[in-house]
Amino acid sequence: MNSSTNRFRLVSVVFMLAFTTVAGVGGAGSPQTQRPSAQESQVTFTANVNAVQVDTVVVDKMGRFVSDLRADEFEVFEDGKPQTLSGFSMVNLAANRELPPVQAGRPIPVDTQSNDRAFDGRLYLIVLDDLHITALRTNGARAIARQFIQKNIVPGDLAAVVTTSAARSATQGFTSNLALLLQAVQKCVGRKLISPGLAGLAVDGTPEEMNPEAAKPERIFNARLSLETLSQLAAYAGTVRNRRKALVLIGEGIDYQFGSQDDSSREVRDRYRNFVGAANRANLSVYAFDPRVYTQGGDDFVDIASTPPGDMEKGQEKIKTHSLQDAMRASQENLRTLSTETGGFAVVTSQSFLPAFDRIRVENSNYYMLGYTPTNQAQDGQYHEIEVRVKRPGLTVQARKGYTARAAARPVAPLSLDTKSGTSTVVRDALVSALPVTGFTMRATAIPFQGTASLASVVVLVQASGSELLFTPKDDKLIDSVELAVVAVDAQGKTRGGERVMVDMPLSARMQKFVAQAGVVFQLRLDVPPGSYQLRIAGRDVGSGTVGSVLYELDVPDFFATPLSMSGVVLTGEEAGMVPSPKPDPVLQKLLPGTPVTARVFSATDTITALAEVYDNQRGQSHTIHIATSVAAEDGRVLLREETSRPAAELKGARGAFGHTIQIPLRDLGAGGYVLKIEARSSLGTTAVVSREVPFRVR
Repeated sequence: MNSSTNRFRLVSVVFMLAFTTVAGVGGAGSPQTQRPSAQESQVTFTANVNAVQVDTVVVDKMGRFVSDLRADEFEVFEDGKPQTLSGFSMVNLAANRELPPVQAGRPIPVDTQSNDRAFDGRLYLIVLDDLHITALRTNGARAIARQFIQKNIVPGDLAAVVTTSAARSATQGFTSNLALLLQAVQKCVGRKLISPGLAGLAVDGTPEEMNPEAAKPERIFNARLSLETLSQLAAYAGTVRNRRKALVLIGEGIDYQFGSQDDSSREVRDRYRNFVGAANRANLSVYAFDPRVYTQGGDDFVDIASTPPGDMEKGQEKIKTHSLQDAMRASQENLRTLSTETGGFAVVTSQSFLPAFDRIRVENSNYYMLGYTPTNQAQDGQYHEIEVRVKRPGLTVQARKGYTARAAARPVAPLSLDTKSGTSTVVRDALVSALPVTGFTMRATAIPFQGTASLASVVVLVQASGSELLFTPKDDKLIDSVELAVVAVDAQGKTRGGERVMVDMPLSARMQKFVAQAGVVFQLRLDVPPGSYQLRIAGRDVGSGTVGSVLYELDVPDFFATPLSMSGVVLTGEEAGMVPSPKPDPVLQKLLPGTPVTARVFSATDTITALAEVYDNQRGQSHTIHIATSVAAEDGRVLLREETSRPAAELKGARGAFGHTIQIPLRDLGAGGYVLKIEARSSLGTTAVVSREVPFRVR
């Protein structure tokens, strides 16, 4: 297999990873907090593969978004011919931002995810075009990406980081976790080839330095690879319908003249057109940032000035300077064109990033989504102009100017997941969906425990609303079944574990009423190696036919690799734990007084029980493990603290686990938000404290 095939396959794997690791959005706000929908004045979009969607921003004379327009106030023209709207919605995200749980100003990650409401955040795809970033400008490119992440991504938004070289270490799938995004950005390294202008300065060195044309084949290959990666991203972004998506492209641009008439240039130009067409079909706008804004390319010109006088013929400095300037202008013009043709803009001459970031956020927060089925249904691969007007006077309309029709119907291949035998088609479709699926409402959590030396044991809890289950009378029972499936996808996009169950529930009329009121908890276990995963969890109620899914980020520690480690935390309550659970987990059933729950809002009259395991791998020395449990208010005040000690002698000189359960009465806490923390340390003092935190609320 040649290197070209290998690199394109690697791009495909990294691309799949970006869309396979879409983080769940249920944890964007406080646990089980309902937020108003971002969609207003909705008209259902026509389910038509040929339908065109156009995101449209309408502002008044003061530049303010106009949010009260009706569908009949819009007019859409394609190639000058009026079109009939088949879909209309207004997206206004500005008022729908909630902060995650905090303690003394410190965000606390929630440990559950839910699909109780449709995703309504912004979608950002941050692409570091490392194939077109000079190694010495790596820090500048990283700085732009870091600033964008820190300034623009707020709770409820999702962002991914991808490189055009397909460097897996610098890839992070969609998540709202800023730390993961920043970690991926920090691993990006520029690998741009020496430009023809700089190559002309050299009098000795590598072949590409000696001959500016020597690197041309690889330069063309890198241009094709970047554009192919962008096209694949755009195609899959198109699977997320009815919303605008932003691609933040950070790089120096393709340093190639698209106007050239040679065959290689035409191939690059064709790939460029393919991307623009795919981006416009997907409502994906490109916002380009050139890291050379920090120096305006001055670091390249320093190379000219520092060239030994004897190495330059008279007048060559001016020629070389013009060559560098021409190359920079061409690459920056490519960035501008790529952005403007997809409805975005480029920042290539100024360091005014914050206003640009603000503009991106605004453009992706307030807009109308218009849909229509073109009167011209020919899939001819031709460009079609779009014009959007509003009948109300004095308003300005901002919308993309057109799109390129598909040359033929080319359905996007589904994500590659290894599901268990028997998984239904609709559940599998929910598992591979780019975003969580609403319908069958569920809240899920996953708790890793120590398993074997090579595999950890993860308990997956899925709590469903019993009122949504549709039971059918049969004989003297009411019958319904629920299909559940979970797949663990690792950082390389590979399926590393999974489970699928069909739970039959023949209930008496009395029990069915209880389930309708209390809900139901399903419990599964799967074995996975240590590592970072996204769990894709999908469920189907057979009675009603509804399907739903949640997407859950999970870090599974190597419980044997450190002197001291801790499992996740399982919660139940005297009241909250009175939930039916068909096929309960036999281990948890022995250790807990009630059903383990995903609920994180409890009654003030309840008493909750927390369960965790502490794993002690310190052998050969006498020592004690000290375990402390605390409950702190949002301002950081510790309201409850209890400590216990466990001598290592209990383990009889072997590695093992200390089970830890504690009951916490809530009657003295009062309504509000709290953080439960369990931490453990060794009397040997040779290891760091290990801990777990769980936010919860008392109503």
